[in-house]
Amino acid sequence: MSYNKFHALVANVQAIELAMRIRLQGRRATESEKEVLSQYSGFGGIKEVLNIGTNNPVHERMAEPIERLQRLIAEYPYFNEGMRYNVIESIKASVLTAFYTPKFLIDAVAASVQSVFMKNDLPMHSLLEPSAGIGGFLPVAMQRTERYAFEKDYLSGLILSLLNDDAIYRW
Repeated sequence: MSYNKFHALVANVQAIELAMRIRLQGRRATESEKEVLSQYSGFGGIKEVLNIGTNNPVHERMAEPIERLQRLIAEYPYFNEGMRYNVIESIKASVLTAFYTPKFLIDAVAASVQSVFMKNDLPMHSLLEPSAGIGGFLPVAMQRTERYAFEKDYLSGLILSLLNDDAIYRW
């Protein structure tokens, strides 16, 4: 299936809205909620988000999810004005850089890495995923492995933290 930026935008907004609600409730995500959260793919290629916070017109089809995203950011009580600005700028900056690795590639890498460790009877003590996004490569870690993830984007980091309860993350 080819990339559809409208569907990606809608899925991103749904995931962000759910993540904010879960964080406000102070709880972990359920497995069904994690399914929704895992649909988040960042804003790579969705150039319409560059219009957030401007008076520039947005294509009619993209207007509703972008307005919803702006409302979520504006109303989230954990954001002060400086954070709201930084979150919006982070979204805009990610248009050219936030592209997530397809699951079939992640699965292939995980199988390969785990195979090398098992074949050589090596324990995996820790795994670091820099620039983690939502933590797609964290499953590479074998059982009893400390998993660490870093993500500079706040919204991706929020979703990362809810998808990976046992990982140590920073954003």
